[in-house]
Amino acid sequence: MTGRRTGSRSLHGRLLLAVGLWLAALSVGPASAQAPSPATAVDLCVATPEELNGITGLSFERMASGAANCAYEGGPDDAPYLLDLSTEDPGGGFIVFESADDRMIGYQFRLPDSVSTSVSGRVAWLGPDGLAVDMGGQVLLIQPVLVFATDPPDPLSFLVPVAELAVERLPEVIPAVLATPFPMGDE
Repeated sequence: MTGRRTGSRSLHGRLLLAVGLWLAALSVGPASAQAPSPATAVDLCVATPEELNGITGLSFERMASGAANCAYEGGPDDAPYLLDLSTEDPGGGFIVFESADDRMIGYQFRLPDSVSTSVSGRVAWLGPDGLAVDMGGQVLLIQPVLVFATDPPDPLSFLVPVAELAVERLPEVIPAVLATPFPMGDE
């Protein structure tokens, strides 16, 4: 890993982030997922739970696919954990960034204690809270939620190998999608 380090986050902040990610991942699934637009319909469940078990040392048992994410779940009921793969449009649907550096600049602040790195030749930011990888329009975000896990591995030990597997199996470019503008005036 090379690059700049960013600020730190308190244990309370990490716990709030973990609980929020956990709740968001539990809410995805066929019943609650919005249909993705054809331009962004990319299946992010790119690995089997067994493949992730081999990479992470954890025991994932289930996966749930949403419109723009895939959540892998495991662990006993009293100590569950999650690994979430999602895509984000760093321009919020209003800006298309031309360069990977421009697309990735915000992730150095969103991922505390992160460093710039590369994954399969792509610009990325890696930190204990996750890994963001430039996918040519959108950003692949891989976030572990291990706060309830008993003796979890260090996320830095498995995030890059998981990302390399995902990048290998995803389309080379996941394009940004501009939002449809609201009609103005008496149209």
